[in-house]
Amino acid sequence: MSVAAVDSNKNKASFSQFNDQVEIAGPGVSIQSTIPGNKYASWSGTSMAAPHVAGVAALVWSHFPNCSNKQIREALIASAQDLGADGCDHNYGFGLVDAKGAYDFLSEKGCNFPTGDTQGGCYQCVECTSSPTSSPTVPPTTSSPTPCAGKTFHLKLKIDSYGGETSWKVTRQHNNNVNIVKSGSGYASNSVVHVEECIPNDACTFEIFDSHGDGLCCGFGRGSYQVWVDGVEKGSGGSFGSSDIVSLCSTMPTPSPTLAPFVTPTAGPTAGPTTAPSSAPTPLLTQAPA
Repeated sequence: MSVAAVDSNKNKASFSQFNDQVEIAGPGVSIQSTIPGNKYASWSGTSMAAPHVAGVAALVWSHFPNCSNKQIREALIASAQDLGADGCDHNYGFGLVDAKGAYDFLSEKGCNFPTGDTQGGCYQCVECTSSPTSSPTVPPTTSSPTPCAGKTFHLKLKIDSYGGETSWKVTRQHNNNVNIVKSGSGYASNSVVHVEECIPNDACTFEIFDSHGDGLCCGFGRGSYQVWVDGVEKGSGGSFGSSDIVSLCSTMPTPSPTLAPFVTPTAGPTAGPTTAPSSAPTPLLTQAPA
């Protein structure tokens, strides 16, 4: 089964695949799991969503051991919570995996229903009632989702011993107002968090906060943060006191100074030339020597 990833609001994660083989969706954003060293880490990815679906399949199968693997698969997609477009679509498949729904489905149907051929994605038969050799009904074509129209924001947080003190936000300035685009808080102590989101191109400011005022490093653990935009590192740190700021946009050019309007100076009056005397001066007469 191809599994899509959704966030806590049941929206498709920006990194999740979308195609005609997506069959079901599972939680895949900021999922906490154990890591070596008796610690927890929070990760995002379809690699976190797929284990959720596998875990639900194992749980349901443990209650209905007489069902086949295909019947467990059919139960999962027949009971999934529909998301996105009505019915199966390329973003969420048949919807969000639902352990209780699958259990109730098999409690009612048992393990005696046919499953048909394995097709995958939206072509996978749901509680097949026709002959296994018949062609599955082709679902209506759904348009592909609009790709990220902005830029990809990636944050790695290594939380110190007091995770509840750490929070962050990404903001944009719009119409003289500062709007929060993305934010996060409430992390487990000594965990590692990865966040990857599509943000608008004009979301230019990342701010990280520590409510105690001692940053992420190094009084109570060696925490840190790193921020990338479209794969380019924009900033990192750990020792920042109460807060730190990273610019997510390229340096804006300094606007040219406004030139004062050029005023043509008013020419002063031109004095006319002084008229030279019209008569030549009378020469002095000098007496010739005797």
